[in-house]
Amino acid sequence: MTGQWAAARDGSWFNHPNTSTPKVIHVATSDGFALCDPRVPLSEHSAWLRPQEVPVEVRCRRRACAAAFDGAH
Repeated sequence: MTGQWAAARDGSWFNHPNTSTPKVIHVATSDGFALCDPRVPLSEHSAWLRPQEVPVEVRCRRRACAAAFDGAH
């Protein structure tokens, strides 16, 4: 993949992942982790979207992700 991408975090390793509420979408680093927290892996099973395609209401609001979403064209 080239360019910036966004996806939901990978919660599959949690003992009891929350699957009932909508999740936020994070901008990805080049190695598949959340831009706002490089310890958070993003799900390879999630839909990978261009940042500008992600609806505003589900975008991560942490500083790094928010700046990347705001700068996406």
